[in-house]
Amino acid sequence: MNLLFVAVAPICLLGGLVAVVVAIYSFFVMLQNERPDNRTWLTSLLGPLILFIPGLWTADGNAARLRLIYSLLVFGACFLILNLLGVGQK
Repeated sequence: MNLLFVAVAPICLLGGLVAVVVAIYSFFVMLQNERPDNRTWLTSLLGPLILFIPGLWTADGNAARLRLIYSLLVFGACFLILNLLGVGQK
């Protein structure tokens, strides 16, 4: 094992784990801060597109929505780095 693998792999594993926990928390905070006039049917119809529509949320909901998007990007970057390092491959 080289030094890059030993130094980067645990950081990416921990970063990915933290990113997933932050994403789950941010998702539930985002859902709690929906605007009252859109609460009944609009979010259930839009599905995954709710991440890209800031008009559905209050100010706290928009902050949680952005935290969710950023944490998913961090998780994707950590997963890509681990994949490039060959973690879990024979």
